Amino acid sequence: YVLDPGAGKDTVVVTSPGYPIPERGARFAGARVLALPLAAERGFLPDLDALDRAEWDRVALLWLNYPNNPTAATADLEFLTQAVAFAREHDLLLCYDNPYCDVLFDGYVAPSILQVPGAKDVALEFNSLSKTYNMAGWRVGMAVGSAQAVEALGQAISLKQDFAAAYTARGDVRASAGDYDGAVSDYSMALELYPDYAQAYYKRALA
Repeated sequence: YVLDPGAGKDTVVVTSPGYPIPERGARFAGARVLALPLAAERGFLPDLDALDRAEWDRVALLWLNYPNNPTAATADLEFLTQAVAFAREHDLLLCYDNPYCDVLFDGYVAPSILQVPGAKDVALEFNSLSKTYNMAGWRVGMAVGSAQAVEALGQAISLKQDFAAAYTARGDVRASAGDYDGAVSDYSMALELYPDYAQAYYKRALA
């Protein structure tokens, strides 16, 4: 869908250290994986010039994640603007993992990659309810950006995967929009339909 070895696009670039799932997913897909180091002296921002052009020409997808896991580093809009321009120059998809955008302190506001003009042509931003709403394990997330990438993502995802039930998904949408009473109503329905599951999940949360 994004990788195209026949056209020479066989590589995914991740950061090191970094959340391991992007690298694992790339390897499962048969991609060649390269890692850009995140060094303290650079504020844990990758040096995009660390790879030569011949390497970048093979890159189909670049993963970035700020606020960063595990370093807690942040990236300003200037860096994101450079990253978008870089993605456009090298004809690659920039995947921006942004689940920590609301876990912030001292008035800091984390920018979205989609604030950069033209980013939605080359970037896909991911988010999750796991951090902001303390819903790790509910497996609820979202992706916004490049229409072509969103379409490819929809083709790749199967209903056989781990999806939230419809009524909890409705509650998730309401909660993220600030309709907490409506969300509680939807979640209460889930508790009534699956009390044993709900009790088991509650015990796990307390463990």
